[in-house]
Amino acid sequence: MRPANMVFTKPDGTFSGTDIINYPFKIIHNELGIEKCRFYDLRGTYATKVLNNGTKINDVANLLGHRNVETTENNESKE
Repeated sequence: MRPANMVFTKPDGTFSGTDIINYPFKIIHNELGIEKCRFYDLRGTYATKVLNNGTKINDVANLLGHRNVETTENNESKE
């Protein structure tokens, strides 16, 4: 099996899913009193921050795995 080019991988390089981070994420949010925030929401925050810091939208679309820049533009306008 070919190693995945992803953040959450097993020691052999294959995709492990994000379950490993979901529990700690919930605990931290409960302790800080943060409501209505999903781990997935960090993706949009990341995109907004890097765009505001001058990263080209084509590069952000590529990082997010969007095939079309329009997808990134549409999601960005919702933030």
